[in-house]
Amino acid sequence: MSNQLTVISGCPRNGTSVMSLCILHAVGKEALMGSDFPRQRRRLAAAPPTDVQAYYQDKISARGGVKPEAIKAAAAKEEAETKDMNPLGFWECRYSVKGIQYHDDFPELAGKYAKIVSHGVAASNPAFIGKIVFMLRDPRQVAKSQERLQRPHLPPDAIIHSPEMFIRVNAQFADWIIKHGKSAEVLVVEYDELIADATGQLQKVAGFLGLPPSAFAADLVKPSLKRSAAENLSHHLWPAADRIYQAIRRADWQAVCDIHAEALPAITRDNVATNCERLDERVYYNECVNCIHNDSTRRSFKARAIAKGIPWQDKPCMFLCHKAPDIPLVPLQQTIDNNHWRDDGDDFTPPTITAKAAIALGTLARVVGAAVTGRPVVARRDVIDARLATCEACPLMQADTCKACGCNVNKKIRVAQSRCPKGRWPQ
Repeated sequence: MSNQLTVISGCPRNGTSVMSLCILHAVGKEALMGSDFPRQRRRLAAAPPTDVQAYYQDKISARGGVKPEAIKAAAAKEEAETKDMNPLGFWECRYSVKGIQYHDDFPELAGKYAKIVSHGVAASNPAFIGKIVFMLRDPRQVAKSQERLQRPHLPPDAIIHSPEMFIRVNAQFADWIIKHGKSAEVLVVEYDELIADATGQLQKVAGFLGLPPSAFAADLVKPSLKRSAAENLSHHLWPAADRIYQAIRRADWQAVCDIHAEALPAITRDNVATNCERLDERVYYNECVNCIHNDSTRRSFKARAIAKGIPWQDKPCMFLCHKAPDIPLVPLQQTIDNNHWRDDGDDFTPPTITAKAAIALGTLARVVGAAVTGRPVVARRDVIDARLATCEACPLMQADTCKACGCNVNKKIRVAQSRCPKGRWPQ
């Protein structure tokens, strides 16, 4: 028998972890490599041997440092956060993230199972990997899961809901499958289908792995394990992610690579960093877009700027005036005069009904004047496009409505005599 590992793969974390748990009960602890990381590791860290504990306590005391109670409280908090993400833990081994390559104490792999996530498989030697159970999950659920996973290390209002990771790691996996001719050795299991029909899906897995149908306990798969519901937040990469999701359902690995190649210019652009003068930090394209369109991100950034003592009111937006690749650049001084951080939440006051009426009447008077003198009332195509691009980049844009004037933007930009109440349209 060849020295190959049977792999549970897919985007981290819950789908692969649930399948790992099912396989653990089917084949036994000796056959599944790893442990219920990270909780087992944290339990060991929280209760080290007595002599180790005394050694570190002496060092802490000598430095006047943290008391044992605080250390235990921090460990308990971290444990609770992990349990919230996945109450069963994440069954992982030394190969789960970095993949499997030969090393000095290389184990016997025949008859063994291990979780190796998508990008880990892509970094693995194909000689050591046999069959792969690939756990597929809706990209929006994956994005939400990653947000929950990283949340403890982010500002409370930060938004990182993005399909970029889903696209990238699945493309790496698909490329590896094609290069090494492994398509026939992959079984795709959709996570939602596993939750909805555990018996049917696990029987399919048993047949693929050559295990008896009775090997799996379907009652291990509970609806409560689906802990990250999809969240319909806007992102320009969702169409690509959705197409990749459907391609994986068909096991069409070449299509996954082709879609990734199409999306790559946008992904590369998303990784372009800009120096945010208001935060005094380097931020990425997606963070800048979120800052423009999501008031929670702006509030988080603003709170950080205030904590640093930065006079953000007088700082330009270098994204709008220098780095934004998809919209007409705004003059630097204009980004200071019309600082969009002032236009949300506690800083923005919606127009009154009287103000809205005055705006509408002013536009009507200019339209009538233009019609009387024979000037065009409908704006030129290039003017419409420039206005729309500016509105789409404006934080006051809400669906199809401008919060500053209450007008339907798609209609307003087509009227030649319309004006932006904030003076942001290109002249």
